[in-house]
Amino acid sequence: LSDIEQTCPEGWSRLGQKCFKEYHVEKSWPQALRMCARYGAHLARIETPRENKFVASLLSRPGRSSQHETWIGLASQQQADDVAFVWSDGVPASRYVGFWKESQPNYKDGSCALVSSSCEGRHPIAS
Repeated sequence: LSDIEQTCPEGWSRLGQKCFKEYHVEKSWPQALRMCARYGAHLARIETPRENKFVASLLSRPGRSSQHETWIGLASQQQADDVAFVWSDGVPASRYVGFWKESQPNYKDGSCALVSSSCEGRHPIAS
């Protein structure tokens, strides 16, 4: 165990052991995934209600230059006879535990996961 405090690069916001940064360049989900990887990051994996609230606060802070939807690291994946949502690191997301909007996840219509209600504007958030 260590008491060493993790610091985040300039322009990133810290919560616990994670650093988050929103990028304001519109990308497809695969493009956003690659862009984050170039910076040694990945699309955000939201694991707790606290992280969910924190990411929402980043996206709604005053002075934010963009009001577009934002990609997180979650996408649908065909698995045998079923479709599931999986984090970009391969860990399955629970359809029973999470922060889903009412009537979500929808395994039949669409394959995107955003911090929003539609798949129109697409800006990545890395962690």
